[in-house]
Amino acid sequence: MANAASYCYDLSGSQKLYLSNQGMLTTVTSYVGSAGQQQQSSQGVATGQWKALPQLYQLGGGYIAIIFADQTFYLSIQGTQMQVSAGASGDGIAQQISQLEPLPAQPTEPSSTPAMKPMTPMAPMTPMQPMTMTMGDMSMSMGEMRMGDMSMSAQSTASQSEAASQKKFCSHCGAAVGVRDRFCSQCGNQLTK
Repeated sequence: MANAASYCYDLSGSQKLYLSNQGMLTTVTSYVGSAGQQQQSSQGVATGQWKALPQLYQLGGGYIAIIFADQTFYLSIQGTQMQVSAGASGDGIAQQISQLEPLPAQPTEPSSTPAMKPMTPMAPMTPMQPMTMTMGDMSMSMGEMRMGDMSMSAQSTASQSEAASQKKFCSHCGAAVGVRDRFCSQCGNQLTK
């Protein structure tokens, strides 16, 4: 074969496998590309120069590539993982694929492995609108909840916490007294304003 060779195998509409040989190195590139998604991974194996067209077989959930160089290499490809067997150690694989037809190969330029295309940036997200929810005579919105004649809001909660922080204590016995109390309910001491 020539000094540099490359073949493309169309695995599905969006998935391709490229086998390339340049000098002593065989490169396996898996490419998946669809609208908004691209993924590519490459691995290299020192096989030597190819003597014949490589063959690719689908076996189970993966693929077997046979590389014919000074010795025969069996590349087991599963997703982005690859395992290499050579010579007699690949005899078991050869028996498994003996009844299968190789997938058709399309010659490509050695440098034609697709480059990752730049992805289009996402549009900025629009801010969320305040949520309003109504259930019967109960309604909730940002900072306020109403149910019948009752209502609770962030402002009324703040007013309640202010009143709690203004709590008074008897200067004589230390018991808690109301803000408007004039006498301590525990000891009867007259409270000052």
